[in-house]
Amino acid sequence: MSKKYKWIAAGVVGILVIGLGMFMMQPAEASLDEEEVRELIGSQFGGTISSVNKTLADGTSVFEIELLSDGGIYLIIVDAASGDILSLEQSVAREEVGSPGSTDEAEKLTVEEVKSLVKEEYGDEVVISSIDLVSEAQSEDSSYEVMMQEGAGESRLIINAVTGETISYSLVDEGEHPGASSNQNNETKGEPIGEAEAARIALSKVTGEVDDVDLEEKDGRLYYEVEVENDAEGYDAYVWIDALTGEVVNIIWED
Repeated sequence: MSKKYKWIAAGVVGILVIGLGMFMMQPAEASLDEEEVRELIGSQFGGTISSVNKTLADGTSVFEIELLSDGGIYLIIVDAASGDILSLEQSVAREEVGSPGSTDEAEKLTVEEVKSLVKEEYGDEVVISSIDLVSEAQSEDSSYEVMMQEGAGESRLIINAVTGETISYSLVDEGEHPGASSNQNNETKGEPIGEAEAARIALSKVTGEVDDVDLEEKDGRLYYEVEVENDAEGYDAYVWIDALTGEVVNIIWED
C-alpha cells in the first residue's frame, strides 16, 4: 500500500476513534420527565404526591418523590433514565399525620357522624338537643359535647372528635325521671338492686369485664361503682349506678 493510502486509512481510523470517544463522553439524557414520573408513581401506589425533585445520587440522575398515602409519608427514589424504583422507605408513620393531603390536622367527625354514633350507642329514643365542638390545642384532643334527653332527664356526653370514643358521660338534670326524688327518701325505697344487676347494667353501657363492684353512699344516696376493664382497648371504666333505680348517673374512662 502506498504512503498516500496509508495516511488516508490512518485518518479515517482516527476520526472513528475520536467520534466514538466523544459519543461515550456524552451523558445519557433522562428518558422520563416530571409528569411521567408522577403518572408512574400514581399508577403504582396511588396516594398524593407532595413533591418531586430531580437530583444526582452517586453520579446517577434520579427523581426523589415524597408520597402521602394511607400508610403514611414515603420517600421514593426513581432512576430518571429507566424509571426503576431504586428505594422506597417510610419517613412518617400514618398515625403521626392527618388525612391525605394534610400533614398537620387530623380529620374530625362531622356532626351527623357524631349523631349516628350517639343513636347507635344509646338508642333511637334519645333526643339530642345540641352537639358542640370543643377545640383544644391539638386537633386529636378536640371533642364534641353532646347534650341529650333520656326520658325526662338530661345527659352530657363528651366524645373524641377524631376517634369517636366516649370520654365521659354524666347525668346533669334528672327532671322527673324515676329516681329523681330519691335524694330525699333514698333509704325508704327498698333494697339495692344487687351487685349482679349493677354489673349487668354497667356492661350494657361499657364493653369489657367487670373487675369490682362497690356499694357506696354519697349525700344520702346509694350508688354502685362498677369497675370495668377492657384489656383489648387498654382502658378502665368506672360506671356509677343508682343502687335503687338502676339508673346510670356517670361513666369515667381511664387509660
